[in-house]
Amino acid sequence: MQTDSIRITIETDGTIKLVTDEISLANHATAEDVIQQILTLSGGALQRNQRSTHTHRHHYTDEHLHH
Repeated sequence: MQTDSIRITIETDGTIKLVTDEISLANHATAEDVIQQILTLSGGALQRNQRSTHTHRHHYTDEHLHH
């Protein structure tokens, strides 16, 4: 059984890195929605790096301050 996961790292400079392995078809749309919601809430820019034909690396940069 495949386990779907999104690994989140927040760097000291505020960069949010999301790393996923292959996401099952059943969870792919939900994973994309979660990633889009993080991008929207952080207000940052997206840089997407593909590690291979079936995996994605999502890189978000938070460029504003939260009070």
